Amino acid sequence: MKLTETLVAAVIVTILASFGYNSLIRFVNKTQLKGSLVTISQTARMSRYNAVETTPKTLCFRQRQQVEFTTISGNDCETAIGWRSLAEDIKIDTEHTTLRTVRGVAGYGGSDIYRMSWAKTKAGLGASWGQLGKIVLRSGQQRGCFVLSSIQGDTDIRFGKQCHRS
Repeated sequence: MKLTETLVAAVIVTILASFGYNSLIRFVNKTQLKGSLVTISQTARMSRYNAVETTPKTLCFRQRQQVEFTTISGNDCETAIGWRSLAEDIKIDTEHTTLRTVRGVAGYGGSDIYRMSWAKTKAGLGASWGQLGKIVLRSGQQRGCFVLSSIQGDTDIRFGKQCHRS
């Protein structure tokens, strides 16, 4: 094999490896995103279940070095303890997240903590306190969201452009 042939083969292998690397990164990002959304989904369902049995529960989210979340009784996320982290590369997409950020039934702007609350209400046991919305997460170029779509507690996990629909 001549030097030219060896160099051409090396260039082809390098190009193919770069495509493989990009695919691997996309796969890792999508897997982290799916895992994070499933964690949020399970935590929200458990919070709703516990609100039916005991006191109102709030699922709180915030972006620090990592996305953190916790479940509390009541609605005061600012003093919450016991925050747990999602995967390291996960970020909250604040531009598209529509959950409320203030204490009370609805509203935005009070803090950088997003809330999803459950309580015994006139809408039924374990119903949302009135805020419907979604938390949108990003990992690299991948985007996914957890949607609270009805006051009865219906939820959905969506990916990509489906996060933009109501």
